[in-house]
Amino acid sequence: MDLLNLLSNLLSDSVRNTPISMSRNTDIDDVLDGLKQRARQGTSNHVPYDLQVEAVKKFWDTGEFKTFREARLVSFSLAVRPWNDRRCLIEEPARFSSVLTELGHWETSPRQFRKCYQGLMHSYFHYYGAYKLDLDGNAVSMTGQKNWGALRTYLNEKANHVQDATINPDWVGCLLENKGIFSATPCDAYADDVLNGRNGKVLQIREHLGITNASWFTRSLVLTQIEKVCKQRDMLFLSKVDQLMTLLGDNKVLRDLGLQLILNRYAQTQVRLPHPKLKEACITAWDIPWSAKDDPWLLSVDTRWAGVSHDAREMIGDWLKEECIELFFTKLVKDAQDSSQGGEHEKFASTCLLEELDTTDQKSPICARFTCTRS
Repeated sequence: MDLLNLLSNLLSDSVRNTPISMSRNTDIDDVLDGLKQRARQGTSNHVPYDLQVEAVKKFWDTGEFKTFREARLVSFSLAVRPWNDRRCLIEEPARFSSVLTELGHWETSPRQFRKCYQGLMHSYFHYYGAYKLDLDGNAVSMTGQKNWGALRTYLNEKANHVQDATINPDWVGCLLENKGIFSATPCDAYADDVLNGRNGKVLQIREHLGITNASWFTRSLVLTQIEKVCKQRDMLFLSKVDQLMTLLGDNKVLRDLGLQLILNRYAQTQVRLPHPKLKEACITAWDIPWSAKDDPWLLSVDTRWAGVSHDAREMIGDWLKEECIELFFTKLVKDAQDSSQGGEHEKFASTCLLEELDTTDQKSPICARFTCTRS
């Protein structure tokens, strides 16, 4: 027996006689699976506000990144306003351009560049560059809107730079499958699904890309749904009005634009029957569409109704007149039942009302209805 065989036999005898179990241990497999899962999740898209402020102030003065950490922090902070005068990087053309230029140093390194890209997405989704007012009602500057559009283009063009040949975070795959979010119509692809109760894809996108309720994306998704319904034929649109009103809810940020779209479309239908929810929502938001100073039947030019068409304001006015007349006669009947002079009261009140209707627009549906009643 040679030495190699002798050694093999000795080892075999040792294994058979050892009191320690030599069963296969899978702990290392669990560790490896955990590491892969963390790699797929990627780094956190949360950056403490104080670190963002510090990074913006430093870049504001130097115009360059000394470290990769600074580059990542500033990427998250384009819309951060460290000073009371509301200055921010995305509204400063030269400094904003410098940010994108400086980030070019890491474009060839996907693992590093995607961490900055993730920050740029955060800035993109939380700066209201597509609107005139931000979430707090502050005006969005023209420069900010222009630079936000440039950021959108940059994100679209550089999306492929975040993917490498090894393991990629889940958000990278989500991003590459949904590059339409960097288009002029970022919510079009998802509005129909959400309208029909299929929210899974949007929820996944929001989770992976770090889109919060404060983002313009949430606002735009609601308005896109309303716009899509408003483009439908009358019967389908009318069947969805209640759903649209529920969609708006008590959201004051969405209220004005959403109501304007719904109300203007409703006035274009052939039906134009009173819609209690729509009427109450408009009055709550903008008060009555009449001028209180002069003739109470006269349409108001209040700026709160500025986005509403003339036909839509007339329609709301007619609904309110009809409601007032209905309440008037309801009370009249009640009073008549309690008074022996009820008949004379009703005759006198009807005469006064019809004289008032003679002075209003006879083309109004409500006026025409009561004029026909006279004859």
